[in-house]
Amino acid sequence: MIKTSAGIAKEDGSTTLAKKSRRPGLSEWASIVPDVEWGVYLRAIKAVRPLSWPFLIGGAFGLACHTGRWRNTKDIDFFVLADHREGFIDALTKAGFVDYFETLAYDRSWIYRGILHGTIVDIIWDTPNHRCAVDERWIAHALRVELRGESLLAIPPEELLFIKAFVLQKDRCDWSDLFNLLCFQVGHLDWDRLIARFGPELPLLRGILNVFAWLCPVEASQIPVEIRARLGVEIVLPENPAEATRTRVGLLDSRPWFAAFQAIDAPMKL
Repeated sequence: MIKTSAGIAKEDGSTTLAKKSRRPGLSEWASIVPDVEWGVYLRAIKAVRPLSWPFLIGGAFGLACHTGRWRNTKDIDFFVLADHREGFIDALTKAGFVDYFETLAYDRSWIYRGILHGTIVDIIWDTPNHRCAVDERWIAHALRVELRGESLLAIPPEELLFIKAFVLQKDRCDWSDLFNLLCFQVGHLDWDRLIARFGPELPLLRGILNVFAWLCPVEASQIPVEIRARLGVEIVLPENPAEATRTRVGLLDSRPWFAAFQAIDAPMKL
């Protein structure tokens, strides 16, 4: 079994954790963010604080808050309500950030990208497919985390899973992030809320969970029995689950990508 501190599965497949419990946000990884980059992120954080509007950190930072492993993507995502986006953009501009559009054009219908000293701060209020707009429920279920002395809100695991489920393009696929997130958080998910999020796209969640059950069968056993039955998730425990997981991780990609196999005191390898 991979140690994730995500709870202990009982014989009936239920979990010892309350459905809506939240583990504390993981933050030890923040110390390995290069000081130069953190300086830019901190400048952005301090620039938007006076707005007194909520923002949630996502992307590699958000994933790290749930897995304890950080990937250096040279950027940070601030998820905000659409009605607040202009205020956040103006605050970054006044802090010296310039629009990255002049360097590389992007779709401005869902994101603003500000850059300073080669480091990017993204203001995000939707997703490219316009299926996952930020709403008040994101904020209500956000995870509180302390990063290098800064008290911040991280995107909830349910929303993080939801938005990454739709990133399955030829040049980019976020499903490896989904499996890393599930490995550490499957025992803490609010399943009713997650299912409601997917709505008519529920077959997509079913597919993700079945692949995860093949990849990490022991961790997948923390999915409540009634949820497994509803979504048709089948768990088959091999004779040596830990070895099976290691083999299957390599079958999906021989390069390092699985968070549980990587050190917590260094950036994730890709």
